[in-house]
Amino acid sequence: MSEETGTTMYFYNVYSSDTYSVEYRVPNGAADPLESEMGPFLGQCTSELSGKMERFVTTGAKSYAYKETLENGDSKIKVKSKRISLNSEASKKVTMEQMEEMVEEVLAGISRSTIKVPQQQVRRDRNHDVYFKEVSKKFRFTFDKRRVLPDGSTLPYGYCN
Repeated sequence: MSEETGTTMYFYNVYSSDTYSVEYRVPNGAADPLESEMGPFLGQCTSELSGKMERFVTTGAKSYAYKETLENGDSKIKVKSKRISLNSEASKKVTMEQMEEMVEEVLAGISRSTIKVPQQQVRRDRNHDVYFKEVSKKFRFTFDKRRVLPDGSTLPYGYCN
């Protein structure tokens, strides 16, 4: 509970969080509990949304995608993934649909798929010559902070009823 605003953020409305961010759901008709915390100044919250979020999927820490509807009615899909530069070629392989399929595999208990994503790394040799090296990184479901149950809910590791 925020002592300044007197609002409560229930844990089941939080999709994911890390040191500097939190993704959460506000039920239809409910007030945004962090609305008064938003602003452009240091210590205030900011939103990366330009419209209303319609769908959200995460495959692990700092690896997520969401679809939002903008005020003019257009839809926009944003995909983010740690350690992978989502250039034109990589964006064709790491998509929101692919992430949703990976989550469905985990929920169904079948083997997890891995996508090889082409990347370029900048390298420097002993003579300080700079060149690019083609590498392949693996993208996969890495949600390892909590147990994922078949219904999609999660529990902390070690939790017992």
